[in-house]
Amino acid sequence: AFLFIPYFKDKENFELYVIKVFGRFFITIIYSAVLYGGLAAILATIDKLLGVKISSNSYYYTFLIVAGIFAPTYFLGGLPTIKNSFTKENYPNIFRVLVFYIVMPLISIYTLILYIYFAKIIILKQWPVGLVSHLVLWYAVISASVLFFISPIYKENSFAKKFMKFFPKLILPLIMLMFFSIGIRVNAYGITENRYYVIVLSLWVFGVMIYFSFAKKFKNIFLPITLSAIMIISVLGGPLSSYSISKSSQNKRLEKMLLSNNMLQDKKIVKASSISEKDKNEISSIISYFNSNHSLKDVKYLPKDFKMDDMEKTFGFQYSPNFSPQNCFYFNIMQTGEPIEISGYNYMFDSRYRYDEKESNLPFSISYDYNSNILKIYQNKDVLYTKDMNEFSKKLIDKYGLRGKGEGINPNEMCFEDENSKVKVKIQIINISGTKDPSTRNIKTNGIDFYILIKVK
Repeated sequence: AFLFIPYFKDKENFELYVIKVFGRFFITIIYSAVLYGGLAAILATIDKLLGVKISSNSYYYTFLIVAGIFAPTYFLGGLPTIKNSFTKENYPNIFRVLVFYIVMPLISIYTLILYIYFAKIIILKQWPVGLVSHLVLWYAVISASVLFFISPIYKENSFAKKFMKFFPKLILPLIMLMFFSIGIRVNAYGITENRYYVIVLSLWVFGVMIYFSFAKKFKNIFLPITLSAIMIISVLGGPLSSYSISKSSQNKRLEKMLLSNNMLQDKKIVKASSISEKDKNEISSIISYFNSNHSLKDVKYLPKDFKMDDMEKTFGFQYSPNFSPQNCFYFNIMQTGEPIEISGYNYMFDSRYRYDEKESNLPFSISYDYNSNILKIYQNKDVLYTKDMNEFSKKLIDKYGLRGKGEGINPNEMCFEDENSKVKVKIQIINISGTKDPSTRNIKTNGIDFYILIKVK
């Protein structure tokens, strides 16, 4: 509150006041760290060299004195008073150089990369839900801070003027895509405290960018005021708090799951052991969430004395402790002992020998990237063939569904042939495993062993 209370009246250059406060804060941290380090070194020297026994509590009390007495006193003693006023000449030159010539160019480059990245995922139609919000949110928060701090002086620099004019508008589509990403996650798994904070902070950043995009005169004191209000509501907002919203969302998610499986009658849970594994896992995850973050008493429809050990008694199935939003798959060939037909091919490679691109300088070679799942065939460093092995995972999932380790599949069903104008290939998969995200349907192959037969045309 001390950041904006002195500036409730129409005082100018609020941003310079904030810079002064933050500068004092960081200097306080540095001085306190040096002071504590020196005192701790003195205590250690007395202990080791003079033979005076120094207890470990002495270091703890020294830290408390430095952090609890020196640091607050030094910090508060250097804060600007209400009578102080600031002009643009008070803007720290080091901070000016940092923002104009380092931070703003980096943000601009990052923005370009994000646009390229989003264009890529839109074209490929593969949406990495969990990653998008992290890619955009903290970058947007930092960008909002930069706009806040340069607003008093942006007219001094031509690049800063363009940045201030165009950047808030350029970031709006990225934030909208972030909302779309968050929406997919919330639709699939409901709201939790973490998602609540991501949503409200995203809304605040979106509002800030709208403000910087269209405001004719900046009154930036509203930024910390609105952020403080959001933080208070998030923690103490009653029905609007993160605690209440998350609890309500997960209860609705559980109720929907129970109703879809005919497990709710007269507001009481009916046991059902024959529901799908996916629904069992999701119900288990909801109960686990309440047990870890709230209380089992907050779960609607549960008996008053319910415990985690009562899952089978109440729901008709045991608790699934290893639930993950991603579903796993594993396919392996049946051990029939039959030989592999190799006639008509020139070369054979075994993927269990770790091939990588370093070996592409051989006259004829292959490489397989276990991160991207891309297989390449080389001849004299020229790429003859490229294949995304995730395609085989998709074909097997489409045919057999998600499955774990079990009875093997006929080798012929795990054999795939392909060709282009340069080569003909035959890939015999030995085993293949990975995950499929149910919210995005993206498939990721984590492990694969295979033979590949190659015929050069």
